[in-house]
Amino acid sequence: MANDRVSEKKIFFLLFIFIWVYLWLRAICIPFAHDEVATFFYYVQPGRFLPFKAHMDVNNHFLNSALSWVSYRIFGSSPLSLRLPNLLFVPVLFYFVFKTGQEISNKFLRWAFMLTICLCQSFIEFFGISRGYGISMALLLGGSWQLLAYARTFRLHNAASALLLINLATFANLPLINTSVIFIAILFFLLLTRRNQAKFTRLKLSTIILFIGIIPLIFFTFILLELRKNGTLYAGSLKGFWEVTVSTVINLLAPSYQHLLAILVVLMAVFCVLVFFYHLFKNPTAAFLGEKSNIFFYLVAGNILCSVVLARFFKVNYPEDRIGLYFLPFLSGAFLFLADKFLGGRNKYFGLVLSLPFLFFPLQFIQRFNLGYFTYYVSDNIPQRFYDKVYAHYIPGKLPPTVGGEKGRHFCWTYLDFRNGGRLTQVFSSDYPGYLSDFIIAGLNSNPGWRNVYDSIDHDEYSGRDLLIRKRPVKMVQLYEKSGISSGGITGGDFFTLYETKTDSLINSPLCLSLDLQIESKSKPFTTWIAAVVTGNNGENIYYEKIPLDWVREKWSGDSGHLLSLMLIGRIPQNAVKLSVYVWNMNKAPYSIENGKLRLSRIIPDW
Repeated sequence: MANDRVSEKKIFFLLFIFIWVYLWLRAICIPFAHDEVATFFYYVQPGRFLPFKAHMDVNNHFLNSALSWVSYRIFGSSPLSLRLPNLLFVPVLFYFVFKTGQEISNKFLRWAFMLTICLCQSFIEFFGISRGYGISMALLLGGSWQLLAYARTFRLHNAASALLLINLATFANLPLINTSVIFIAILFFLLLTRRNQAKFTRLKLSTIILFIGIIPLIFFTFILLELRKNGTLYAGSLKGFWEVTVSTVINLLAPSYQHLLAILVVLMAVFCVLVFFYHLFKNPTAAFLGEKSNIFFYLVAGNILCSVVLARFFKVNYPEDRIGLYFLPFLSGAFLFLADKFLGGRNKYFGLVLSLPFLFFPLQFIQRFNLGYFTYYVSDNIPQRFYDKVYAHYIPGKLPPTVGGEKGRHFCWTYLDFRNGGRLTQVFSSDYPGYLSDFIIAGLNSNPGWRNVYDSIDHDEYSGRDLLIRKRPVKMVQLYEKSGISSGGITGGDFFTLYETKTDSLINSPLCLSLDLQIESKSKPFTTWIAAVVTGNNGENIYYEKIPLDWVREKWSGDSGHLLSLMLIGRIPQNAVKLSVYVWNMNKAPYSIENGKLRLSRIIPDW
């Protein structure tokens, strides 16, 4: 038996090495996703990621942002650098998965648990991406094992470690606050039911629950209330637990086998309930309720209950897809631990039968093995070669070629440009799916009219998008030019107007606004946007295009302070009244603009 466990450890270690190398390669090869870029620009680059100090949004996974900031300051802004913290948590995950697996006596069920967690592609791939989900899952499995260990040994350091790890997991992924509540509830139940413990031991456990459990829970609650106040708890919906949580998690885990996995989920849930109550009726005691074999059942059932109660009574959205990813280890753990107890060491080969459905994940891992895309973020792909082909048309000292696309494409493109010196334009979406840009990143079939104006010069198989190039350059007529733009020396004002005009003579005209500015600022990053805004007669923003200087380059001084770029604005509608171009200095950092030039041109349609 001991030799079998040693062999298991060696095999599992080899599996760990294989998966870790695989994730490192994915971190190097796969383009940055939209959410990763948002995390970088909003939290990592400026170093403002702490709760209540940073921009309050659920995109900020605090622990991931903090660790990514450290990695960024040491190693720079490459994808590998920013994904490094998640990669370093892979050994943590494998260590605790193995430790948890060793709590299962049947070897078939034990391996079913370990392989399900470690070879589920849609689960494990989050350890190769700069988000908080991977980090939180490693810490969550660690906290769960410590909880199991406490239920078995009643050692206080296991209770303290369980709460500490779930707090860190919640700091990496706030929706795990429900699980924090369940951890506290389990420990409190064990405290109440073990009356034979020494009073001093019970007092120490009470203190642990208070200071490492309840007080951090209150802190997390205040963060969530602030997010809700700001209207940024937008993930998920209130449509129902099955529709929002179960269906989307299944779709994330197995998009091609949704119905099959849905049947398995229902069967596993029914099995867990039946086995739990079967043993409860046989042994209706507090001792049974506190057994380690029930811990994962409490975690999955408790999370379902919390989600339903919060949705029904407090209008908190049900978790969806990646946010509800923790249901994979919880449901799998509940089924396999209860199955192990049910078998009780008898008929070990029946464990093989119960573990067979879990072969789905290793087999699917083989099928979906790739170094090209993330399952959840597959549509975010903008490959480096797209950028390189556009950059090949850039001539230093001249205005760069323009790029159009859907609004959601701007982050990924901007990150590529940031990494390459910030010489090209943003992705313009005000005219999408129009014909103004020199290049467009979109599926060629999204607009049949593009075939008359554009040619496809590249295609990305993962996102399904093409890189389109105009067959002939757009024609423009200059309307206005302003030279000698100056801030009048160093200024720290939040707004500085570059140009403003009424739009009555611009109606029905698409516009091109070019800028040639020398900007000097010691602030790094210089969190400032240059915005072009068309407002309507009711004061609403009809068009809003921007050049975020901190997303273009970190440093704005000397040669790096020269901005030569342009913005495209779609057809000016009848209800437009004003075009404004201004500098928005968000942090009121000192800066200056000298010898600036602005040019406004009308684009002549040729389509």
